[in-house]
Amino acid sequence: MTKIIANRLNPIDSAQLAFDRNLKLPTDRNGRIATITERTRDISYGFMISTYDPVFDEFVQIANKGYRVLEIGAAYGSPYLLKVLESTTPIDYTAVDLIGDQLRILARRVNEQFPAHLDDIKLIEGEFPNSDLIEMLDDEGYDAILITCVLHFLDETRLVNAIQSIYRLLKPGGKLFARMITPYAGVWKRTFVDEMSNKIDKYLNNQDHCRPYPGFVAKVAEYFDVDKVSADYPELLKFEQMFLFNVDLTKIMFETEKFTIEKCEYEASTNEIFKLDGRERLVLVAVKQIV
Repeated sequence: MTKIIANRLNPIDSAQLAFDRNLKLPTDRNGRIATITERTRDISYGFMISTYDPVFDEFVQIANKGYRVLEIGAAYGSPYLLKVLESTTPIDYTAVDLIGDQLRILARRVNEQFPAHLDDIKLIEGEFPNSDLIEMLDDEGYDAILITCVLHFLDETRLVNAIQSIYRLLKPGGKLFARMITPYAGVWKRTFVDEMSNKIDKYLNNQDHCRPYPGFVAKVAEYFDVDKVSADYPELLKFEQMFLFNVDLTKIMFETEKFTIEKCEYEASTNEIFKLDGRERLVLVAVKQIV
């Protein structure tokens, strides 16, 4: 994939450009909207969850109080952003995404549904956690950061860089809200679930807990249950790599980078093909320690 240099987008101009080019929100499929992963081609193999989930209510409340918030991987305008925009008070919301056209659609949606808030959002196109993007954001500038369905696309080195970058961007006492995928989902071959479980357990039983962390899977498409996903979600088979999260492993990773864990737990998927045993996704709330 061609490296994307970070770029600030003007919300008003972006909304107009989306209108002029007839850029619209793609079709919603069972609460998920396919996202564009390569800006040079219309290739979609990620997802934006389109339904509001109260698990991140606290993030919305922080944003609604006018505190500075950042969403990484905002796509076309997440349901959390839309919930924040329902507020009649001014907000300070920065939305980052890999694909500029997704942010332009976001701007168009804001302009059409919440025009009074168009000046309250900042849009930045860029690849997280690349340094050019981080430099466009404000060190210790955000009271809360939301990142859903992003961290599991990174390899181990970039994942650690991402955690360190989030720590750098949060104000002391600021909160991170995150959601990631786990190895314990119905989309995986059962042999793969067992292999990953054993690999992570072996690491956790070793008191050293040094890097590299387990969880990274190259050529991840080889481990999907093809019969289960190919009919409804063939995009999954285009995934090139993933990092899969375990609760105990996640605590180690974030505590190593000086976060205090407030919440780290599994949650059940609401999508039938992902369901297995209630551990399909992981939700994390972590606080930047005040030193």
